[in-house]
Amino acid sequence: VEAVQAGPRGAISGRAVGGNLTTLCSMQGTPWAPSFEQGILLLEDVGEPYYRIERMLVQLLHAGALEGVRAVVLGDFFNCPRKDVAHSIEQIVAEHLSPLGIPLFTGAPVGHGERNMPWRVGAAALIENNVLTIEARG
Repeated sequence: VEAVQAGPRGAISGRAVGGNLTTLCSMQGTPWAPSFEQGILLLEDVGEPYYRIERMLVQLLHAGALEGVRAVVLGDFFNCPRKDVAHSIEQIVAEHLSPLGIPLFTGAPVGHGERNMPWRVGAAALIENNVLTIEARG
């Protein structure tokens, strides 16, 4: 992974949480909404225009879902059209996370495209020297 917005020096550890941004937003306000606290939040999506991705990110922020998140790692945003949006996904997310001081990384091989590394929600995760490691088994 590549650091877009650096956090504290040294390793960042937490639970691997997150997944598809659209699905995560759909669960907000329900008993099935996951907690991201103390987690390394992996985000990806497919087919959503950039303006919708920003809207969903803002929804998570306003819902308080990102409180206590240790880092955000972006995977693939496969077939997500820009639709005349000037900023990249990384720039959009960085703008919203910057006031919170949440480190942001990009390039995780997760998503709905060809790069689709499986990972277990809740597994121990570590980011060290721009390498994301997620425990394979519990």
